[in-house]
Amino acid sequence: MYLDGGFEPGLVYEIIYTTVGAPVIGLGFLAVRDCIAFLKNGSAADGNPSAGSIGTALAYGQSQCGRFLRELLYLGLNADENGGRVLDGVYAHTGSSRRGEFNLRFGQPSTNIARSPSTLFPMTYQRQTDPVIGQTDGLLTRVEAKGVAPKIIATNTAVEYWWSGASLAHTDVEGKQDVEPPANVRVYEIAGTMHLPGSVPLTDRTAEGVRLEYPLNTIDHRPLMRGMLVNLERWARGQGEPPPSAHPRIVDGTAVTRDMVGERVESIPGVRLPKALPQRWRQDYGPEVERGILSYPPNEGEPYAILVSAVDEDGNEVAGVRLPDLRAPLATHTGWTRRHREIGGEGHFIPLLGAAIPFPRTATDRQQTGDPRRSIDERYASKEEYLEQIRAAIAQLVGDGLLLQEDERLLLAQASARWDAFLSDNRP
Repeated sequence: MYLDGGFEPGLVYEIIYTTVGAPVIGLGFLAVRDCIAFLKNGSAADGNPSAGSIGTALAYGQSQCGRFLRELLYLGLNADENGGRVLDGVYAHTGSSRRGEFNLRFGQPSTNIARSPSTLFPMTYQRQTDPVIGQTDGLLTRVEAKGVAPKIIATNTAVEYWWSGASLAHTDVEGKQDVEPPANVRVYEIAGTMHLPGSVPLTDRTAEGVRLEYPLNTIDHRPLMRGMLVNLERWARGQGEPPPSAHPRIVDGTAVTRDMVGERVESIPGVRLPKALPQRWRQDYGPEVERGILSYPPNEGEPYAILVSAVDEDGNEVAGVRLPDLRAPLATHTGWTRRHREIGGEGHFIPLLGAAIPFPRTATDRQQTGDPRRSIDERYASKEEYLEQIRAAIAQLVGDGLLLQEDERLLLAQASARWDAFLSDNRP
């Protein structure tokens, strides 16, 4: 693409054009279904190399692939040609409350924008009604009717709540009441995390060198994901249930609007919520949506309610699974961050990324800046005391069935590296 005078950093350019030659993309669902069904149930005479050796089939999908699995379930495609269950367990990570453009004419499976068919109703696993569009449906309506619903674990980071409305997977569309997942589903928010795992060193630049207003989120949530995969396998095999769902809830006040969180985090010197926070809108793509034929651009209607976790006095999220980073914190960890003026669009939201806003190192630092958060030296007498609190947090999460004991050494090593990074004189 070419623009006289060049493109201006920070702006979004929309191009509307007429295209021809839509490829067939919906067959991907059938290919996945039939391949798994064959490996699980096909005979050796038919050439199945796994004949008789697979009793349980699990699927894991992250981000776009998590949305693919949600769409597969919505379409009722967890039944093989003989009506049997294909997947016994599904783990959808960071699929939010969305589906995808995987079975549409001119669909773009890799697209990740907020205004797309991937954000259409329904969002919850249970059936509910959208009173504005007059539609009643649920993600599992078809697989439940066929008796082939699998065990499901869904995990989302704080980014999915702030950016794409993950709360809509477990609230009504107006954000007024909770919609509890059914017995075969567990839903977890991984509090204070971003879409991809974080790490040290503490930096305000991405791996590609893009400048951010705040340092990148440092929480690595992969140990929790390993624990969840083990939980799903045991559950699908009938060997025990996972821990209860853990996510923001309206009934206990832990699910709140983003503006309510802003009141707390903006008390931290130099911290502001992003401008023009993303929104989920009702979209009308015309009368043939059910046939996969959409009219573009859609007519936009009323917004859906987006809720996030409430935060504590440090600005850290209180709902969901709080990993050791939040139980013995060194910073405020967020599921959002802001663009730096160097890259244009100053202060606007950056999808997928989060921030780590370090605590003051000393009480003197805190007093000089007016930071309401306790300093690191007011929380921990030494690095050893900090690591003891981390060790206790790990033990609690292992006991709750959320982490694996074998990951303790890794988690302690990561915590040690974080301490050094957050106490460094060179931190951003």
